Amino acid sequence: MSDKTHWEGIYAHKPANEVSWYRPHLDVSLDLIREIGLKRDARIIDVGGGASTLVDDLIDLRCKLTPRLWTTDFRVVPTVLSQDAPVSTIASFVVEQGRAGAQLLSS
Repeated sequence: MSDKTHWEGIYAHKPANEVSWYRPHLDVSLDLIREIGLKRDARIIDVGGGASTLVDDLIDLRCKLTPRLWTTDFRVVPTVLSQDAPVSTIASFVVEQGRAGAQLLSS
């Protein structure tokens, strides 16, 4: 059996989170990104990551905080392969003074 056939068989029959090298969070990579102080708009490439979760941990959350409320927008891009990919807000939440819990504003 060739190496190609072997690895294609593994990826075809096992979910990404069941292979021995899977990590739900790439803590070492995230720590290095934080340590070198990259800006939020820095371009990062995850080479050889397979079914990587790094992009999941780098998703953009936009927050606004005032003395009376906290709003958060959950934003995503359709692809990480294009630097011109549009950013979409898929949900917005608000926490208001005097109201328990986060309220969904839009989705």
